[in-house]
Amino acid sequence: MPDPNEPHDANASTLHGEPASDGIEPNANASGVSPHVWVSTTYFVEGLPYAVVNNTAELIWKELGAGLGAYGLTSLFHLPWNLKFLWASVLDRTETKRSWLVAMQLVCALLLFALGVFASSGEHLSWLAVIFLALAFASATNDVAIDGYYMEALDEDAQSRFVGYREMASSVATLLVKGPLLVLVGWYGFRTSFFALGVVLVALA
Repeated sequence: MPDPNEPHDANASTLHGEPASDGIEPNANASGVSPHVWVSTTYFVEGLPYAVVNNTAELIWKELGAGLGAYGLTSLFHLPWNLKFLWASVLDRTETKRSWLVAMQLVCALLLFALGVFASSGEHLSWLAVIFLALAFASATNDVAIDGYYMEALDEDAQSRFVGYREMASSVATLLVKGPLLVLVGWYGFRTSFFALGVVLVALA
């Protein structure tokens, strides 16, 4: 029987020997990486291909001298993000969300490599359209996996605490594409620029 006069340590184990919660669900992040790191990197990865599709497709079409009709079709590249709810349930039934986000990140990297090849050639506009659409689908699927992983790995309080990290990381990705990437394109062309982005995604997988 515990001594009633013995001081109680609030930071010690709670009732039934369970440790106090720090907002991170047990076993959710098996690698042990701090959420400050993985939240920032995963949402940077989420924002990067999204920014590429939304900020460079029209630029490439203009550089290649595409007609007005083809130029207008670039709006279809945004469609996968509006339809991702249709296949979101598939991710819950097959594999883990961690497996999905790593796989989609590598797929996005491969598509960026392909984008660099075809964009630099100045030909095959139809193939460029296919690559951009595939990149959009892979990126939208990655969004579902990342958001699901975030919800599973952190409890509600922790999710609220890291909202700022999510927004910051996505904003940095957008700024990188709108600024430094375009400067890199001006200096070294599309091939080197998109290859560099692909390497970044592989490194963060």
